[in-house]
Order: sequence, then C-alpha cells, then structure tokens
Amino acid sequence: MKQSKQHSHMFIQIRKQTNLLLVIILSLLVLFFTLSLINGNYQSDSINTINIIGRQRMLTQMIAKDAMRISALNRDKISPDRVESLKTIDAKIDSIKQELYTSLNEYEMINTQLVEGYVISKGKKVNLSAQDKKRIEPALEEIGHIWYKYKASAELIINNNEYNPASRDALEFIDSNNQKLLSINELLMKQMVNSLNEMYFQNRNVLFGIILFTAAVAVLTVNRLYVYLYKPLDTVFMGFHQIGLMDYQPKEQHLSRSLSAITKEAELMFEGVYELIKLMENINTSTSFKESLNFIYKTFSRYVPYTHVGIALFNESGKVVSSYGVSEPIHEGLAAEFIGYVVNLEATSLGEIAESGQPRVINDYMAYFKNRKINPYSKIILKHGIRSSITIPLMSNQHHLGFIFFSSSEVNIYEDKHVKFLKTVSNAIAISIEKNVVVDDLVYSSVLALAKLAEARDEDTGNHLQRMKDSSVLLAKLMMKDERFKKLIDSHYITEIDKFSPMHDIGKVGVPDYILLKPGKLTEEEFEIMKYHTTYGAEVLKLAEDNVAKNGRSIFGEGVAIASGHHEKWDGSGYPNGLKGEDIPLSARIVMVADVLDALMSKRPYKEAFSFDYSLELIRKGKGTHFDPNIIDIFEANLELFKSVYETCPENENKKIDTGA
Repeated sequence: MKQSKQHSHMFIQIRKQTNLLLVIILSLLVLFFTLSLINGNYQSDSINTINIIGRQRMLTQMIAKDAMRISALNRDKISPDRVESLKTIDAKIDSIKQELYTSLNEYEMINTQLVEGYVISKGKKVNLSAQDKKRIEPALEEIGHIWYKYKASAELIINNNEYNPASRDALEFIDSNNQKLLSINELLMKQMVNSLNEMYFQNRNVLFGIILFTAAVAVLTVNRLYVYLYKPLDTVFMGFHQIGLMDYQPKEQHLSRSLSAITKEAELMFEGVYELIKLMENINTSTSFKESLNFIYKTFSRYVPYTHVGIALFNESGKVVSSYGVSEPIHEGLAAEFIGYVVNLEATSLGEIAESGQPRVINDYMAYFKNRKINPYSKIILKHGIRSSITIPLMSNQHHLGFIFFSSSEVNIYEDKHVKFLKTVSNAIAISIEKNVVVDDLVYSSVLALAKLAEARDEDTGNHLQRMKDSSVLLAKLMMKDERFKKLIDSHYITEIDKFSPMHDIGKVGVPDYILLKPGKLTEEEFEIMKYHTTYGAEVLKLAEDNVAKNGRSIFGEGVAIASGHHEKWDGSGYPNGLKGEDIPLSARIVMVADVLDALMSKRPYKEAFSFDYSLELIRKGKGTHFDPNIIDIFEANLELFKSVYETCPENENKKIDTGA
C-alpha cells in the first residue's frame, strides 16, 4: 500500500510537472508569435522611415536642379541668341518654380517631423525611438545650420524674375552646399539602417533563445511522457490527429504494439511540431515569400500529397490574382501560365470558400466538372493534368488575403487528416504573406506610382504601360516554351517581367517637358538629355534596391536591368552602355520588343500611330541589329496573340485595331 501511494504521488507530481512544462511551451510559442509580429511591424515602420529619409536626398537634388534650371532660363531671356519666345520661357520658369516650391515645402515638412521625433508614412504617424532620436540629432542640427540659408536662397531664385548678382550668389550657395546636404542625409539613412540592424539582431537572438528554450522544454516533456506516461499516449495521439500530423488508431491497437513502435510514432509527431516551429522561424527570418513557399513545398509533402502548390491573392480591386506557384515537372508551364491570371471572385466558386472560411476538397476534377461549366482557368488546370485539390482560405486579423491550393495529378487522394494539417499551417502562411508580400508590395507600389507619373506627363501615351506589360509577359511566356530560352525563364522570372516592365521609362521623370513633349525631331543635345532617362531610371531603382537590400531583401534587381538596358541594341549601337548581343540582360531584350511595338502603334507628339502591319515591318527590319533575332522569331510565330493585346485593351475595346490592310 505504501509503495502504491508513492507511485500515485510520483504520478501526480510528474503530471503536474508535465502540465507545467506544456503550459511553458504554449506560453513560449505565444511569446514567439507576439514578438514576431512586433518585430515585423517595427521592420516595416523602419523601412518606411528609411525610404522617407532617402526621399530627402532626392528632394535635395531636385531643389538644386530646379534652381539651376530657373537661373539658366533667366539667362536665356537676356541672351541675344535666344531661340524661344519670352512667353514660352516664362511659362517654363513658372512651372519649374512651382516644382521647386513644392520640393522646398516637402523637404522642410519632413525635416520638421524628424526634429520632432516622428514621420508620417502612408497616413500613419511613426514615432522614432528615444535612441533613434538621439542618434540623428547631431545630423539634424547640422542640416538646420545649412537649411535656413539654403531655403532662403531657393526662395530668392523663385521670387527673382531675372538673373542678377543676388540670384547668382543664391545659386552658388545652393550649388556649394548641395553635396553637404546629400552627405548629411546619407548619414541619417545609415544611422537608421544601423538602428534597424541592431534591433533585428537583438530580436532574432531573443527569438532563437525562445526557440531553443522551447525545444529544450519539449525534449524534457517528451522524456517524461516516454518514461512515465506510456498508457496516456492515446490522448496525445488523438491531439495530434486533430491537426493532421498522425493517423489516429484506437487505444487497443496502441497498447498491443511494441514500445519501440510507439516511440517511433511519438518521434514522428514531435518532428512535425519541430517542422512547424521551423516554419515559424523561416517566416521570421526569410526575406521573401518565395523562400517560405519553397520551404513549405519541400517540407510538408510528407504530411500532404501534392504535385502543385499555388497561391492566389486579392488585389486592391478585390479581384483574385494568381500570384505564386510551384510544380513538379509533370505540370511544366502550369505556374507560369497562371501567373498574373485575374478573375472576379463572384465569377468563381472561391466566393463560397471566402464566405465560409472553410477548406474545400475536390477529389476528382473530371467528375466535378461533369455537370458544371468549365471556366477558362479550370481548362488550364485540366490541361496541365491536375485531377484533385484542397483549397484553403488565407486570413490574417479577420482580413481575407487570398487562397492556397494544394493539388495533385491523382484522383481521390485527399483525406480529412490532410485538411486538418493544412488548416493548421494556413495561418502561418498568411502571416508570411502579410509580412513579406504586403510590405514588398507597398514599396513596389510607391515606385510604380513614380513610373505612372512619368507616363502621365505625355497625354498621347494612353495605356502604354499596360499594353507593353501585357506584350512583355506574353512574349516571356512564349519564350519559356522555346528550347532556346526555357532554361532561363521560369514562373518567378515572368512575375518579375510583369512587375518591372512598366518601370522601364521611370527615368523620364527627370527629362524636361520641352524635350519629352517636343513635337518635332530632337536636336543632338536634346537627344543626349533624353537618353539619360535610362541611366536616371536605373539609378532611382538602384537606390530603392540598395535601401531594401540593407535589410536583407531584394525587390528591384530586374527593374534596374530593364530600366538601364531597354534602349540597348543587339548590334551594340544602343545606349547608354553600348551593350551587344547577350550582354544585354534578357529582361531588357524582351521589354525592348514590346516597348518599340507599342511606341510604333501609338500616337506621339512627333508622329501619328502606325498600323500593326507597318509596325511589324519595321520590327522585322530591326531583327539582328536592334532586336535579339531569336526573340523576333518567337514574336513572328505568334503575331495573332500580340495583335489581340491591342484589340482587348480599354481604348480599343469592342473594335479591331488598324492592321494596315
């Protein structure tokens, strides 16, 4: 009896200790998630702050540039060799003065905010930490010593309608202090980046410590479960069954098996937990959602059978856009064909999934569509051999982000355990999307807005960005099927073309209107200025890329290549670097074809729109000199597809384009 009481007491103590350890593990996981979210918000705010400080550098350059342009135009007014009328020159001066005035106000507003210890980003007030305020205080004081006279000099130039000694002195002061302001703002950026890095490493170490401590506590808990709680393992098996990590079997079967078999199953269960923890770690440390998706694809196939994983996200218009995909070779081309595919939610069965918040399983697509209408996107699925799938809605903070599809080439393969497991990991996937995709899209959208601003300056360009993007993506998808390019182009590359082809002419924001909108042929000097838009565009995107790269991210790499290289030529006669042949980045070679096609078919200040056939004739003449001949071969073999891009664009909707026939 005494021994029995001792065993009972020991069991109670072990149960209490085990329960305590489990509570500790749960608390640590909650702490881990909480710190991960806090760290993600901090990084997002810091990146936005760094971008705002980076804009100060750009504003400094714009102020100096506009001041010089005003002074130059005032000199032209009194020059005996003046080409333009005084009215035209005065109109240009007024326009530049307005830009200069806007830049001065924006610079001073941001500088005032920094001095007061905050910035406004996306309409949100972001307060700087006390440490950050102390770090940047000396630099802000130094800016303050210069800025008063710098601004006064710029205002003198704005208010002075002629070129005289006072305006010359003001211009000299601006010119002599411009580099100093640039350097100080660069220092501000470095200080903020250093602060972000320090906080990142501190948080990472804390999170790693939590993970290690959680793992240590988990090992201790498992040890006690193994040694003392063999019979109650049935409860543990049931719990893991609920999240799809293990098939549940009745208690009698558990008890009839050997200890080593049960131990092996317990090991497998806890491996699943560890892999879930690794997924959380991957989400916190990865710098792109592509990395997280590849991790999911490689890791979770042991729990769920699939040959394709796809993700569709809601865009700003509430439509569903196919955004990411990874496939086995048997589905070659599926991910690429789906990238950028857009559908209205109400036109699909996805609306029911979003409304219910519950997964949907289709175990036999052929049977499913037997009495249903097959939509175009469903035809793509069937064409590539998808026969079954699980669709999981992705939500974060009660907000619908999109859907993830786990699909297979086999029928009747999905079971309830697979659904349970995927429901468990779907929240982690949603966090990764929100942490990486949403933040990247915010940065990308801000730069894309600048590209659209450049396009909007020319009223004749219409939907140029959309048309040439559609043509570029179409050309890249066709090239991926060709033996000459299939090893160079994948679905991720097509996504890059889709995102960055509209940024090809972003550098035109730096080209004066009198050149950009000139109705006649440019002079040699004007053309040299126009050519600079490639270099300026690449520099703008490179600055953005450098800023995000400091935080371990990469967004604009392909955009830099496109902006810099889309006016190079196959024979080396292009600009800005005179690259030749395959030295020109492939993305730039693709975009240049789409860009030239649309330019030829569009009205410009100096020409009317050409017909499709005449534009095609000019492109053919450039084969092997202007364009990559292999790309033109693919282009010529699919002319009807490219013609359809123009027939379906908004401005040509419901009418055929001019073919020149």
